[in-house]
Amino acid sequence: MKKIIIALMIAAFAAAASLSVLAEQKEFSKTRDYNNNFSDVRSTDWFGSNVADVYEYGLMDGVAADKFDTESTLTVAQGITVAARLHSLYNEKQIDEAENAQNWYDKYVLFALDNKIISENEFSDYTAPLSSRSMVTLFAKALPEEYFPAINAVTEIPDVTEDLPYFKSVLMFYNAGILNGNDKTGIFYPESSVTRKRAAAIIGRVVKPDSRVKFTLEKPKSEYTAKELLDIAYSMTSAETLDDFTMITVGGVDYSLAEYKYYYHTLSENYKGEELKKQIESVFKMSAAVFDTSNKKGIKLSYSDLRKFYSAYYTMRANYGQNYKLFLNINGITDRALCRDQLFYALYGTETVKLFGENAEYGYTQSDIINFANSENYICAKHILVLSTDGNAKQTAEELHKRAAAGEDFDKLIELYGKDPGMTVNKNGYYFTKGEMVEPFEKAAYELKPGEISGVVETTYGYHIIKRCEFNNSDFVSSSAYYDVVNKYASKRAGEFYDSVKNGLSVEYSPSYDEFLKIID
Repeated sequence: MKKIIIALMIAAFAAAASLSVLAEQKEFSKTRDYNNNFSDVRSTDWFGSNVADVYEYGLMDGVAADKFDTESTLTVAQGITVAARLHSLYNEKQIDEAENAQNWYDKYVLFALDNKIISENEFSDYTAPLSSRSMVTLFAKALPEEYFPAINAVTEIPDVTEDLPYFKSVLMFYNAGILNGNDKTGIFYPESSVTRKRAAAIIGRVVKPDSRVKFTLEKPKSEYTAKELLDIAYSMTSAETLDDFTMITVGGVDYSLAEYKYYYHTLSENYKGEELKKQIESVFKMSAAVFDTSNKKGIKLSYSDLRKFYSAYYTMRANYGQNYKLFLNINGITDRALCRDQLFYALYGTETVKLFGENAEYGYTQSDIINFANSENYICAKHILVLSTDGNAKQTAEELHKRAAAGEDFDKLIELYGKDPGMTVNKNGYYFTKGEMVEPFEKAAYELKPGEISGVVETTYGYHIIKRCEFNNSDFVSSSAYYDVVNKYASKRAGEFYDSVKNGLSVEYSPSYDEFLKIID
């Protein structure tokens, strides 16, 4: 009996393996001939044979009998049509005409929905340009995974992080030799549009496995300068009209009309006239100061931090989907301006750590933070809290006050009766300065001397009996407040540093400033 089971298992494994091979080897059948149909496609063009292939397999048509329209972008409808035709040809399924169709692509959309190539409401505008990541997702869903066996060993794509919803499909296409990126490191540009000639080349590799390419990607740089980050922002976004005009140049860094417009409308709620102009200039001075410091101090953004930026940016793009442009319009900013702004913040974060972190060039020591805390009038206090929702809360608080005033162990009373969970973490007391606690608590604590106990203090939380504690340096350094003070100190130091940098930066407005202002006002 055992031999029979083993034999069946071997047979099942062999059958599964043969099915996998069949899936890899199955060929598409041509449905028509190509006879140099399109006047804008020459056989010598790098994409010429690809256009011939996709036409003969019935996957793409021209926009007219004699025109392929190589440079125009592939639309969502066209991408879904190709995906539907791929699935139809591979699985020998009929694409039926759609009842009461209003658009030429309706039958392909319905077919794609029925075969789970797309989902309901995945696309709201079928005439919009198709993004590269959506194209890959469509084609990957149109065919079985076994049809894309790996011939490469790619494990990482610089701008497609593992947390993005399309990571698996894009990685599969790289390893299958269908995609190899836009540079030697394999950069993908997920949200870039796809020209029809590029789409033909990709589809050609999908239907003709022998045309797929083997390659090895180069390792990306470990760090990136401010100039390189600006270049990245330009490479991964497409310019809109307002991006093409420089409104102000600060410290040699150009800021576009699109960026100026965003801050103009954001700040105009609180400022007007020359004061508004001054505030906008200050924003760009800060940005330019970060870039200037990066160049002079040799501070660069690490590859791992650049990947975090990619993850955050492309996750946002994926979440908004086709509503992303609406989001930009509502916020009065362009994609390029937003991208540059986000890269600036990424560089700023790196810069502040390297310049103002512990023991850095303009950083701090523990002694600096302790001295700063004392100069900011930080104190320490602990308390017994009786919640106002407890029965007889005020009476209970008064009884506890009597016991504490009589010398009973304050920490034991907190342990037995206190209702503030924070006291279990901050057993030695809270370290705080003015403006951080509710007003009655703060006032009472500051009126006490170390070792003294307050009367019953009422706040919105309930009733407190407060004990002022000695400011203990070692306790303070290990408290949660320490890093709050670190941030305050570092921010103060950074503010002073960048103010000095900003004062040395040149500012030049466009000669067309007044005319440009009329456009954005």
